[in-house]
Amino acid sequence: MSVAIVSLYAFVKLISRYERHYLSEYGLSLIHDFYLLQYYLQKYKIKSRKNFIRVMH
Repeated sequence: MSVAIVSLYAFVKLISRYERHYLSEYGLSLIHDFYLLQYYLQKYKIKSRKNFIRVMH
């Protein structure tokens, strides 16, 4: 839950810094990196949850 809140906050800060109509290549690159980070965080969370379930059984 806290990861989602921090991610949402980071995304809002990013959009406020770079207006939607004037996104530069750098801004688009940051958004791309942000989504990659989200993907890897979710992947790690799922993997760690599977490992936790495996340890519990």
